[in-house]
Amino acid sequence: MQQLLFALVVYTCPVHETCKDAIYETYESKEECETVIYEMRIFNGNCYEVESVIHKE
Repeated sequence: MQQLLFALVVYTCPVHETCKDAIYETYESKEECETVIYEMRIFNGNCYEVESVIHKE
C-alpha cells in the first residue's frame, strides 16, 4: 500500500510579479504538515495531498 505524502503549499507574491503557489516542503502526514504551519506561523499556506498538487495542472 502506498503511503500518502502531504505538501505544504504557500501563496507567494514577489514584488512586481504575478502571485503563485509554491511547494515549501513535503511531509509524511497531514498532522505533521499542519504542525509546521502552526509552529512557523505560516499564514498563507495549506497542506494538500501531493497527488492532488501534481495533477492540478
